Amino acid sequence: MVAAETPPVFLVDDDPSMRKSLTRLLNGAGWEVESFASGQEFLAQPRPDRPSCLLLDGRMPGLTGPDLQDALAQGGRLSIVFLTGYGDVRMGVRSMKDGAVDVLTKPVNQEELLDAMERTVAIALRDRREQARVKEIRDRI
Repeated sequence: MVAAETPPVFLVDDDPSMRKSLTRLLNGAGWEVESFASGQEFLAQPRPDRPSCLLLDGRMPGLTGPDLQDALAQGGRLSIVFLTGYGDVRMGVRSMKDGAVDVLTKPVNQEELLDAMERTVAIALRDRREQARVKEIRDRI
């Protein structure tokens, strides 16, 4: 079940029909979804200063999913679930080592995706609480 303070989901996929389908699925499950056709489009938009989740296509023209993950690593952690239409084990392993919460294959099972998003949200919220705790300790010192 999606909580009222649930982080927004950013969806990046170059396939318009996939974006539409995933947006409908996630909105229907109570998620706030903002979709983008490319990694460049996503990077050009400001993100809210609150925990966020990224549902990211692994293979896109231009800036690939792993390339976008690398670019985002410079600006702080963003919880990521990868979707790939290809059984690219190397990309999946690398993505997980670099902090992705899950790597799912297309066509994605709806329940599997929703479960992955729940785990991703839990991690995003936990990370935000931990960052606040560390800041509070540093401020006291």
